Amino acid sequence: MKYSNDEMLTEIKKRSHRITVMRNYRTIRLLSGLAGGLFIALVAMIIYIPKGTAMASGNSMYGSLLLGMENGGYVLVAFVAFVIGAIVTLLCLRYRKMRDCTEDDKKNEANETKEKTMKEKM
Repeated sequence: MKYSNDEMLTEIKKRSHRITVMRNYRTIRLLSGLAGGLFIALVAMIIYIPKGTAMASGNSMYGSLLLGMENGGYVLVAFVAFVIGAIVTLLCLRYRKMRDCTEDDKKNEANETKEKTMKEKM
């Protein structure tokens, strides 16, 4: 055999760590591209919304200002921005949780190697 069991285990852990790091970088690039694309889409939606100048009259119509036909696009942009923000936040939280799990795995791996070296010295 070319490798002993300990050497094979460390090699497998190194490869696993390398694959995890590459997957994390890919996730970061994907989220960054998605956020940039969504920003451009929102800016385009704001630019192409028809401009309206109709105003409601009366003191009791404050809430109905956003219900006019000309303002529907602004309400749509606000709703889409909120939904996209919530989705991006959830994705970032999921990524952070995944990253913390991998860091814990690294710490456990480091502790295991320390224990093995201490046993070998004894």
